[in-house]
Amino acid sequence: MDYTVVKLFIESGQSKTSKVVKIASNFPYVIGRLSPDLSINDANLSRRHCQLTVEMGGLYIEDLGSSNGVEVNGTFVKRSRLLINDQIRVGRTRMKVLEITLATKKVRKGGGNF
Repeated sequence: MDYTVVKLFIESGQSKTSKVVKIASNFPYVIGRLSPDLSINDANLSRRHCQLTVEMGGLYIEDLGSSNGVEVNGTFVKRSRLLINDQIRVGRTRMKVLEITLATKKVRKGGGNF
């Protein structure tokens, strides 16, 4: 069984608030103004602005056709692999990747005692 944990520091430019969000094994994870996964109060975000996905042993961010784009470390991207300490900007909101844990748990079949 695979599991993933991601921690993001989020600083909203519009509401001047900040928080740390922990995402655990709920991918793809959509970020936007009206997203059911992570909704951010920022008029410069699209309703479904971007998404985080886990593929090929890595964490990726992908622009979902937003009006204002996605920046990773100061460069506009359509899709990019994310690493710890990467800086993300969507609308007027900034995010920093604090933690990425990608792991596989081995589940033993059967339930007998030894």
